[in-house]
Amino acid sequence: MRRRFEKAAPSRVRRGALKSGSWIGGRRAPFRAVWNRNLFAAVKRSVAIPVFAVGGIRTALEVDEVLSSGDADLVGIGRPFYAEPDLPRRILGGDPGPALCLSSNRCVPRRCSA
Repeated sequence: MRRRFEKAAPSRVRRGALKSGSWIGGRRAPFRAVWNRNLFAAVKRSVAIPVFAVGGIRTALEVDEVLSSGDADLVGIGRPFYAEPDLPRRILGGDPGPALCLSSNRCVPRRCSA
């Protein structure tokens, strides 16, 4: 990961700017679980086709709440798989354990630094 980052941003100044921007962005817009639930729930109430929920879903409890409430018909989880390749086993097994992917843009670096 480090080599790819250095190749994408060869100068130390550019890498510093990217890291700073990521840090500032994380502080200005902190992660909020299932951040767009009100949006996909409103869509579900308005249409007669299946609704696919994505965005900030990290745990088995969040998946169960979205599906059991009827706010969506399907749930998609993307970036957390970078940090937790065994996430399906945990969710399907009912393990509410701590998520390694704490916010979207920090999932890949967390996995690579472990």
